[in-house]
Amino acid sequence: MDENSHTAQNGRDDRGAHHDATARGGVDRGGVEPEPAERDQADRSGVNRDDVDRSGADEALATMRAMVRIADATVAEVTGQLTLTQFRALVIIAEHSPPVIMGRVAEELAMNPSSATRACDRLVQLDLVQRARNPLNKRETLLAPTAGGREIVARVNHQRRTLLAEVLDRLDPATREAAIEAFTHFTAAAATTPL
Repeated sequence: MDENSHTAQNGRDDRGAHHDATARGGVDRGGVEPEPAERDQADRSGVNRDDVDRSGADEALATMRAMVRIADATVAEVTGQLTLTQFRALVIIAEHSPPVIMGRVAEELAMNPSSATRACDRLVQLDLVQRARNPLNKRETLLAPTAGGREIVARVNHQRRTLLAEVLDRLDPATREAAIEAFTHFTAAAATTPL
């Protein structure tokens, strides 16, 4: 985290901290945020996480780690010079209707604007993204993929599908079908779960 974002986060007044605490399901402490353990117990929808059935979570975590290894490996193999975060920024820019506002990229990456800007700077340097000021709002930066940027995204996605197909091909037919069905249901559930 850079110095400016650290200062901004720690410079909130008590009223802002109180609002954040109660918005996350914390206890009203007159502006004091709840302890980390309390924040862990309830998500933003008010569901107490101690009541969640955790069976299968370890297996899902192991699957997630395997997926991340594949994601990392394909980005390194195809691009050779992008970090996973930079590639994620490129995907956001390439798969939305261009041009995309820089603030949208930062929001989807869950990063502060300055960190997202640095990631996009690298994409511009590599001629994967074009950057321009919004003529309707000079404070906004617009981003659009170049042909090279779109090609990189397509190549990485193709490589990922190939590797995932190889993994699935190691399963017997019944297990493969069950895994595919589980992926479908898991993706749908994750899309509606507050993070």
